[in-house]
Amino acid sequence: MTRVPKHHDTESRTDAADGEWCSASASVPAESDRVFLDTVIRHDDGPLLLYYPRWSHRKLPEYSYVSGRFPHPSSQADHLATERHPIYIPRSPTDWSDCEWYRYGIDLYNHGYYWESHEVWESGWHGLGRAGPAADFLKGLIKLAAAGVKAREGNEAGVRRHARRAAQLFLECRRGRSSGAGCCGGLALDALEAMAGQWNAGAATIVARACQFQSVNLGWRLQPRIPAVQSQQVRVCSPSRLHFGLSSFAPADAVAADPERTWFGGLGVVLETPQYELVVRRTMDAPSTTVTNNARVNCFLQRWQRTHPTFGVSWVTVDVVQRIPGHAGLGSGTQLGLSLAHALNGLWGVSTCTPHDLARSVGRGLRSAVGTYGFTAGGLLVDGGKRTGEELGQLELQAAVPYEWRFVLVRRTGQRGCHGDAERQAFDHLRGTPPEISDRLRRLIAEQIVPALATADCAAFGDAVHTYGKLAGECFRPCQGGPFADASVAQLVATIRRLGISGVGQSSWGPTVFAITPDQATAQGLVETLRNQAGDDPMDYHIARPRQMGTSLEPLPDLAETSGQR
Repeated sequence: MTRVPKHHDTESRTDAADGEWCSASASVPAESDRVFLDTVIRHDDGPLLLYYPRWSHRKLPEYSYVSGRFPHPSSQADHLATERHPIYIPRSPTDWSDCEWYRYGIDLYNHGYYWESHEVWESGWHGLGRAGPAADFLKGLIKLAAAGVKAREGNEAGVRRHARRAAQLFLECRRGRSSGAGCCGGLALDALEAMAGQWNAGAATIVARACQFQSVNLGWRLQPRIPAVQSQQVRVCSPSRLHFGLSSFAPADAVAADPERTWFGGLGVVLETPQYELVVRRTMDAPSTTVTNNARVNCFLQRWQRTHPTFGVSWVTVDVVQRIPGHAGLGSGTQLGLSLAHALNGLWGVSTCTPHDLARSVGRGLRSAVGTYGFTAGGLLVDGGKRTGEELGQLELQAAVPYEWRFVLVRRTGQRGCHGDAERQAFDHLRGTPPEISDRLRRLIAEQIVPALATADCAAFGDAVHTYGKLAGECFRPCQGGPFADASVAQLVATIRRLGISGVGQSSWGPTVFAITPDQATAQGLVETLRNQAGDDPMDYHIARPRQMGTSLEPLPDLAETSGQR
């Protein structure tokens, strides 16, 4: 692990310097180093760390703006609320802990919202009069955020230019301070200078990383030595996912017999809705053995408890505010389990967690890793599969999906897909995916699906996804009679295709059918047509946006604080 510079060791965190920045690169750190770890984004050693704590109560935006890829935030009223001239302006290095907009900028930067953190810090820079040590410190942070924006745009020269300027500003700010006062905003200036230097030196690698993982933090987080938000309750909103099909699978004995082959790869897209919204809180009341009347929630809580025996889940309550329909092919089980694990980690101070750790703690990701990585990153995800003995598939690509695209979800009311024992028995008895079919599926991903996404060609993307899903589904013919769950699903797919929508398929085991459309108007028109054709046949319709970012915890005001404000 690379750490620059090291201000204190892992045994004396409370005696640390006023600020710390660190990063991790090629290797997985020892457990004792986890407290210092920023984001590791390498598909060969476990990318996409989930991160907590938070430094503000403000909600994170729906997407991280990149020019030409998403609507400009000025057209989205609720994207980012910030004053051009903040009311509270810190005048000394010790005043920043009360500065909400500064803390919000830290949260934005840490979660990969580079353009947004740039805007928030720039508003403070204007408020400070754009001159003086504090303004120069903010300008350095602005330049760091700008380097992240340029990385997302694929502009290596821009990354280097902004990183060099950030390093210069932090150096000047440090030289202008009296001896021993090398911190501002709770951050060590020499560490920030070194961080900017690594952005400059590693610009080519960072840009390549931004192309491979398009909606995540690019490797460094800020950890100011100012108090993080302390809360006894958190909200977590986790997305649903479409799974377009496995690129390879086989019975357990066949998997064990071929340890060099990768299994259970595939791809899918993460959606904003339907979603799970949970409010999880620590309670000071006497512990109880049942914290909720939801058996599925209790099952995941007990699984998490077994991997975290020093914490007591009987001291929490869980409110399920919104839910993903169960056994509909939308990944509800994985999202519920990961949401609970992430919330419990946050409440008990687990500051970073790999997707592997999270999935292991609640027993998910046994085959496909699309739902697990979708929880942490959003977008389109290509799961490269896993070899015998590996816990979770390797993430090969995470890419933003065009903001304008819409996914129409259709299923017969009350219909449920294969799950539980029936699903396990199916995998045990199916012959599996022939190697030549796996090769064709992987070529479809590399040669058609990903290139069509890169050029925002909705029709080509949809047609390739349909071909992929049908080919992958044929491997399940022995247990479902064809590439789709049943005849009614196959008929619905054919009906939508006849209406001119090429990107149609079944998500996972079904019964949900998805249709990929280029915009909201097309999606609404399709729903109206299908509703008219269905007549009295009870069907559920839903139009979903693609989700671009990973899930994060939102700290909520404690109940006592809320009561006192009324």
